[in-house]
Amino acid sequence: MGRGAGPFEATVVVEEVKDPEALFRALLPESGRARRFRADVRLENDRVIIHITASDPTALRAAVNSYLRLLNIVHSLEESL
Repeated sequence: MGRGAGPFEATVVVEEVKDPEALFRALLPESGRARRFRADVRLENDRVIIHITASDPTALRAAVNSYLRLLNIVHSLEESL
């Protein structure tokens, strides 16, 4: 199966979080350019938006999974408070 032409993109929108600004600040150091992907994190109307652009589908999947793991950690911490 061919990989097709890039770039490959995904957007994750996080709503209904207790403290969207704290989540934004926590994710901000992870944003920027890596070798095979770029992640932009922004705060917009109490929503945290993560937009990922990757050079190939494998890099996109890895980046999305990384952010989902971080979001799961934040959710677990919120639940324990």
